[in-house]
Amino acid sequence: MKHSIRLKLSILIMALMAGLVVFGCVFNAVFLEKYYMRQQQKALLQAFDRIKGVITDADINQDELGKVMYDISTAQNMTALIVDSNFEKVYSLKADSDKTKRWLQDYYFSQSPKESKIISQSGNYVIQTSYNIYDEKSYLEIIGNDDNYMYNIIIQVPLDSISKNVGISNRFYIIVGIVGMVVGGVIAYFAAGRFTKPIKQLSYTAEAMAQMNFDVKYESHDKGELGMLGNSINKMSDNLKHYISDLKTANLELKRDIDKREEIDNMRKDFISNVSHELKTPIALIQGYAEGLRDGVTDDRESMQFYCDVIVDEAAKMNNMVKQLLTLNQLESGNDPLTIERFDIAKHIGEIVKTNYIRVQQKNAGFFYEYTEPVYVWADQFKIEEVITNYISNAINHVESVDGGQAYIKVSLEYIGDDKKKVRVHVFNTGRQIPDKDIDKIWDKFYKVDKARTRQYGGSGVGLSIVKAIMNSHGQACGAENLEHGVDFWFELDCENA
Repeated sequence: MKHSIRLKLSILIMALMAGLVVFGCVFNAVFLEKYYMRQQQKALLQAFDRIKGVITDADINQDELGKVMYDISTAQNMTALIVDSNFEKVYSLKADSDKTKRWLQDYYFSQSPKESKIISQSGNYVIQTSYNIYDEKSYLEIIGNDDNYMYNIIIQVPLDSISKNVGISNRFYIIVGIVGMVVGGVIAYFAAGRFTKPIKQLSYTAEAMAQMNFDVKYESHDKGELGMLGNSINKMSDNLKHYISDLKTANLELKRDIDKREEIDNMRKDFISNVSHELKTPIALIQGYAEGLRDGVTDDRESMQFYCDVIVDEAAKMNNMVKQLLTLNQLESGNDPLTIERFDIAKHIGEIVKTNYIRVQQKNAGFFYEYTEPVYVWADQFKIEEVITNYISNAINHVESVDGGQAYIKVSLEYIGDDKKKVRVHVFNTGRQIPDKDIDKIWDKFYKVDKARTRQYGGSGVGLSIVKAIMNSHGQACGAENLEHGVDFWFELDCENA
C-alpha cells in the first residue's frame, strides 16, 4: 500500500524522536549552563553553611573540619580555604601554600590581575565568577566570614568543564537520538503492522461489501474501538445481506407477477385468436346448413336429417372444444388445485380400457392391456384418468394398419430404475409416425400435424396440451417417441415406494 498508515506512523514516530533530539540539544545549549550554575551556587552555599557550622569558636575541631572539607572536595569537586583575620591559613585542601597565599592576596589586596563578576551577595558572603591567571581556569566561588567574623572562608568550583560538558552531552544526545530514531523507527514499523492489520482487515471487509460480497467478515478478538467497529460492520453486512435478499426476492416476485400478467395477456390473445379460428369453420357449417333448412333448400326428409345431423355434430364439437379450453385454462392459471391420493393405477387403466374397447373395435383394431399386479401411485386420480383417456383417444384417432399388418393399440406399465420408485405408462398405436420437426410441437395448443385428418375426427388440438399441463402440475415427465410401425406416448408417476 503506497503511503500506508504503517509507513506514515513509522515516519511520524521518527520525526517526533528527531524533534525531541533537536529540542534537547537546544534546551541543553540554552538552559543547561544556567541550571548548572544555579545548582552549583546552591551547592556552594550548602558547603559554606556546613563549614560555618563546624567553625563555632576559636577552637576549631580539626578532625570534624577535615571530614567536611574532604567530603566537599571529593563529592562535589570543590576547593576550600579557611584563613584567620591575619590571613594565616587555618585549613586548606590545596597542597601548594604559595599558590594559596597568592590566591588570598588576589581576593583581598588585588595584588595580581583577576577578572570577577558578582552573581549574588549577602551580609557575610559573596558569590561570584572569576578567572585565575595562574592556572588559566574559570571558577565559581563563594567568599565569606563566619558568624563571629574571625575566619574567612573561600570555596571554589571550576567552571571550565561546563561548556565542555554541554557539548559532550549534546553529541551524546545526538548519537543516542539517531540510534533511538533508527531502532525506534524499525520497532515502530513492525509494531505499527500489528495495529494497522485490523484496519486493513476492516478495509478489506468494507471493499468486499462494496462488491456485494457479504460472506467476508471481520475477525478479531480485539475488544477495543476497532473491535467494536468491526462488529458493527459485521452486523451491517448481515443486515444488508438480509435486506438485499428480501429486495431480490421482492424483485423476483414482481418479475414473476409481470411475466405472469404478460403470459396471461398473451394466453388471452392466443386463446381469442385460436378459438376464433377453430370456431370459424363449425359456425360457418352450422350457419350454412341452418340457413339451408330455413330457406327450404331441400324437401327431402333424408337430406333434412343430414342437415340436422351436421348441425348437431358441429355443435357437439364446439361444445367439446370449449370444455377442453376451459379445462386447459384452469390448469395453466393454477386455479385447479391437485388432490393427491394413493390409488392402484394398474386397476384404473384397466377400467379405462374397458370403457374405450367398443371405440377401438369400431376402428377394426386390436386393444391390448395385461397387468394383474397392483401398482400404487400418488397422484390426482381424476386428472390422471383424463391423461390416460386423452392418450387412448389420440391413439384411436390415429391407429392404422402398417404394411398390411394388424392395427392395434397397446397399453403397458413398466418400473423405472432398480429402486422401482417411478412407473411409466405407455400408450402405443400402429400407424403413421410423427415428423421429427413436429414431435416437440404437438404439446402446443391448437397445433395439428395433419389438419385435414384432425378435422375429420373432430380434434381440436387441445388434448395433448391438457396432458402436458396436468403432468407439469404433478412435476412429472411426459413425452412421445416414434417407434417401428407407430408412435408411443408415455408419462411417469411416483410409486408408493418413492
